[in-house]
Amino acid sequence: MNIERKDKKNSAKDYCLSIVFLSLIILFLLVFTLFFKEDASKFQWSEKNLEKMNWEDAVNYCRNLNEGGYSDWKMPSISELRTLIQNCSDTETGGWCGITDECLAKRCRDDSCSGCEAATDGRYSKLGDTGFHWSASSYTYGTHFAWGIDFQYGYIFSFLKRNRGYVRCVRKIEPTSQNID
Repeated sequence: MNIERKDKKNSAKDYCLSIVFLSLIILFLLVFTLFFKEDASKFQWSEKNLEKMNWEDAVNYCRNLNEGGYSDWKMPSISELRTLIQNCSDTETGGWCGITDECLAKRCRDDSCSGCEAATDGRYSKLGDTGFHWSASSYTYGTHFAWGIDFQYGYIFSFLKRNRGYVRCVRKIEPTSQNID
């Protein structure tokens, strides 16, 4: 009888510790998501180039772009480009897809990177884009490939750099005394 009580106490104690541990993990994930996730509002995006181009031409296009009185444009990294995904939780910034600036290898890509159901209405892009868009992020083990997003699906994949896709250039918005809350 005594042993049975001890077992019940220990199992209740273990259960409480598990709940506390899970709560701490959830709290950590929430804090991480709120403070460390890239945010599209930190960037200014160019107008979409209406011509498809290969990766090298896209890099040069952004490097030479003069738009809105700015000339400090660049091709976005895959993490920056992911900030434009919406309505497809697995591939949005912070979603299950493991392709980020920190992990550009095949092992980081799984089924969660395959996006959502096809849509031609621009629902997966905060800017209404559809079609494949280049990022500046090269595939880790093959310099002939670069990562990008097909906004028709919210799909993240690597593409041969000689293939053609769209590009949207980006520049970081620097905080000033006028735009700090």
